[in-house]
Amino acid sequence: MNNFNLIQKTNIIFGAKEENNVGSLIARYTSRSVLIVHDGGSYLKDLLYRVKESITKEGITIYELPSVKANPIVSTANEGIRMVKENSVEFVLAIGGGSVMDTAKYIAFATYSDMENPLLLSFEDNITTKIIPHGTIVTLSGTSSECSNCAMMMDDLHEPLIKYALANTCLYFDFAIIDPEIGYTLPMKQMAAGIMDTISHALEVYLAQEEEEVIVEGEMEHVIRTTIEYGRMAMKDPKNYKVRSTLSILTMMAYRDDISNGGVPQDWGIHGVENPVTATYNGIHGQTLGILTPAFMIVASRHNPRSFVNLSVRVWGVDPKNKTDEEIIAEGAERQKEWLREMKLPTTFSEIGITMEMLETLIPQAVPCGAVYQLNEAEVREIYSLSL
Repeated sequence: MNNFNLIQKTNIIFGAKEENNVGSLIARYTSRSVLIVHDGGSYLKDLLYRVKESITKEGITIYELPSVKANPIVSTANEGIRMVKENSVEFVLAIGGGSVMDTAKYIAFATYSDMENPLLLSFEDNITTKIIPHGTIVTLSGTSSECSNCAMMMDDLHEPLIKYALANTCLYFDFAIIDPEIGYTLPMKQMAAGIMDTISHALEVYLAQEEEEVIVEGEMEHVIRTTIEYGRMAMKDPKNYKVRSTLSILTMMAYRDDISNGGVPQDWGIHGVENPVTATYNGIHGQTLGILTPAFMIVASRHNPRSFVNLSVRVWGVDPKNKTDEEIIAEGAERQKEWLREMKLPTTFSEIGITMEMLETLIPQAVPCGAVYQLNEAEVREIYSLSL
């Protein structure tokens, strides 16, 4: 167990219609102005009306940045920074999923940052410049950005297009409102991709354990198994409040700073092979993770099969009797593909129009891949090839 420093800041407000009280929450931080960051989707019409009504009742002026797209880009965030500076905005509110939340985090940090390149923000940086208070109303659980100290941003101002992972305690939201009912209005494809994203976050911690870590491994096995089960339930009954509530909480359990994952290794190799793909071809994050994970299991497990075997047996239900480690892991990978099909998610790149020729150019961006397994070019190439 490595040394660790645990800081937990975000006030989680969970439950139906809690977003109607957002005005009083924001009033604790400002009496003047707020920038609402969202994606402009039609599904937000009723929600935005109720949120604006709540904020206006507090006498707070509202500005909007309604143009955030999937895989958030710096140029859009910079437009938000300009609005904040020009109007002396004192609070940033994200209403959306991971891309919207990460954009709001970046605006809150980068507006007054003195860093030469704010995209290089890391855990080690001691931030002394002003951080704008910021909160979120979650429309789609999956990324766990609502409770993490991380943000993903793409630099669209330079070539090649690179997806950066920012990480620092200054990125924590001051509050996060999670109403599972809000997700009812989203397309099933987005819900399913978010559920896969939850599983992927748990795997980045679980698969990194080369030696036994009973606390985090036991928790992550439960999180993944339950997410698999409740994902199936959500596909059959997407407006079941208990199911959607459970999935929202599982998302936060899969990736957050807490005692269970304190001091243990994390790999992030699956995201390492995924990030160049979504950055270049603007794919759906969770969908791409789903395509790559079975192949990652087969290739990365050659370094140390322990966690991959345990995943296949304890989570995917593979019977290990009279089977080699390679056979157990291959069967586990196949069972994940079967689950992806149940979730109506693709299992190959060919299903979404991506070829090996397109992937070949991305390999240099992905290596070395993962903090633990450090996959090389040949291994990343094999993962891409197996995912076609």
